[in-house]
Amino acid sequence: MRNGIIVAGILILLFAAGYYYGSRESNKNFVTKRTQIILGTTVEILIRGEKEEKSNPLFETGFAEFRRIDSLFSTYIEGNPIHRFNNSESDTIILNKEIVQLLKKSDEINRICKGGFDVTLGRLSDLWGFSSQNPSKPADDKIIETLKESGWKNIKILNDSTVVRNNKVYLNLSAIAKGYAVDRAFEQMKKAGGKDFLVNAGGEIRADGTEWKIGIQNPDNDNDILMNLKPLDGMTEICVATSGDYENFFMDGGIRYHHILNPDTGYPSQECRSVTIIARDVTTADALATGIFVEGGEEGIKIIEQLENT
Repeated sequence: MRNGIIVAGILILLFAAGYYYGSRESNKNFVTKRTQIILGTTVEILIRGEKEEKSNPLFETGFAEFRRIDSLFSTYIEGNPIHRFNNSESDTIILNKEIVQLLKKSDEINRICKGGFDVTLGRLSDLWGFSSQNPSKPADDKIIETLKESGWKNIKILNDSTVVRNNKVYLNLSAIAKGYAVDRAFEQMKKAGGKDFLVNAGGEIRADGTEWKIGIQNPDNDNDILMNLKPLDGMTEICVATSGDYENFFMDGGIRYHHILNPDTGYPSQECRSVTIIARDVTTADALATGIFVEGGEEGIKIIEQLENT
């Protein structure tokens, strides 16, 4: 492991990248996997030791919850709540309680990460074109102009259903919604009787059972595993999330431009290559991974030292 630091129950790997998963060989156990594209990423669910007639309903329970979260939080679904928010002519907008609760969580992580995590950069992300097939570096003046229309300062949560926005700010919750979807799908599968399974949405992972191994890969070499993660002693679950500059990027003039934007500069953050977080839930891990990626390793350690029960 290079530059791996364990502090306060959260693991930060400044050079971590992605995951692989596996299980210890067993003559009795086998793993079944299903994959779907949801939330703009590859969603995988793995179940160990269940026959098909029992695992199929569990797969559908998990994927159905992912589709439900997608219908609420994706920016590309015309007419859904986030799309309506971003295109509303009104500054005072009514949202359902679940969306407002995730906005409150986003506010919490924004404060913890000193502004490094910000879900109001929708216009800026669109300007760079990271959700399109042809992203490109915008003109500097366009970035400055768009930054004026961004920032958490432009959002005020009045109550559990009412949000006020300024400057027609655009929401993009992709840096927390995947982790949230993993948690919700995992919980629904547990309620349905699931056990010994793993849910993975583009590297945001939650696993039940002590036999799962999550490998942290070197971002410069997909075949190089820096270390394996497992549930801590006495624990049966693990929640892991990664943010890295290898996930969504383009090259221009020999420079790598990636999708994790610094809310202060409007440009991709250059503080880290990748950050992996283990936390008590994937929602928190997902958001912290992005925020600490922006803030950098030294500042990230300071942030972590202030956190409890994570």
